[in-house]
Parts: sequence; structure tokens; C-alpha cells
Amino acid sequence: MQVLDAHFFKPMTPLECIADDDGDDDDEADDDDVKCQATWLYLEPIFSSEDIMAQMPEESRKFTIVDSYWRAIMVESVKDTNCLVVTDQPNMLNRLVEANNLLEEIQHGLNAYLEMKRLYFPRLVVANYNINQSINKSINLIF
Repeated sequence: MQVLDAHFFKPMTPLECIADDDGDDDDEADDDDVKCQATWLYLEPIFSSEDIMAQMPEESRKFTIVDSYWRAIMVESVKDTNCLVVTDQPNMLNRLVEANNLLEEIQHGLNAYLEMKRLYFPRLVVANYNINQSINKSINLIF
């Protein structure tokens, strides 16, 4: 379980199924798997903070569900890395689709939360890289 928590490990690559023309949902599972992994990797450090969990209880509850799905899928995937075995997990595709839907809702809620913070603290939160560069150049010219 410790390896699954380590963010410095290279994210897994999409599963490659060789000579699998049986028409099942392996490709769809691969796409959903990669999308879920990327979003989970982005959101996991955010929602591991107790402060954020307290400020965003609904999104935290949803993330807990996604986290349990993702970890369960990964535990089973580590047991046998053959893609035909991994993608044959019971309800894997349904769990990935539900997880991706929840992750979209979580990101929407997180964006709304950040926008609210920007309204309260407009000078402190500057998300645009170009604006940050302009501010830095202006400060350097003044000093």
C-alpha cells in the first residue's frame, strides 16, 4: 500500500492488450483508467489535507469514494499485471466511469472554491502565468 501512495513514482502507462479482438471494453477501460489516474494524482495531495477536507466536506466525501475505488483497482492490478486479467476485474469499468464522473464534480467544486478565495483575496491569488511574469518584471524595475 505504501507504493501506491508514493507520488514520485512514474504514473503507470496505459495498459496494452496484444491480440485482443474479442470486442470487450478493454480500450474503454484503458481510457477511463488513464483519465482517473491523472485526475486522482492531481487531487490526492489536495484532499489529503485535513483543512481542505473540513472546508469542502461534500467534495471530500466524493473523493473518499473515488480514492477507495482507485486503491482497490490498483491492489488487484498489482497482483497480476497482465492487462487481460487487470481489465477483467468485476465492475472495473463501472467503477472507473463513476469515479471519473465524481472527479469531474470534485474539480467543479474545487474551482468554485478557488474562485471564491480569489474574490476574497484578489491580490494574493494570481493564477495566470503571464500576469505573474508581468508583475515580477514591474517589481524588478521599481527596485
